[in-house]
Amino acid sequence: MDSEKLKIAMLESEINVTDLAKKVGFTRATFYNKVAGKSKFKKSEKIVIAGILGLGEEQLKEIFE
Repeated sequence: MDSEKLKIAMLESEINVTDLAKKVGFTRATFYNKVAGKSKFKKSEKIVIAGILGLGEEQLKEIFE
C-alpha cells in the first residue's frame, strides 16, 4: 500500500478523505485503518476507489500492491 500515491491521486481528483470514504461506504476511521495496514482493502473496494479517482490499472497496482 503506497499511501503517498493514494494521497496524490486524491489531490489530483480533488476529493478529500471524508468524501472518498463515504463514497466507498467506510467511515473515516475505517479508511485510515485500511491505509495504515491495520486491515486490507477488498478487491471490490479497490475497484470502487479506482473508479472514483479515475485510476488506470497500472496506477491501481502502484497504489495497492
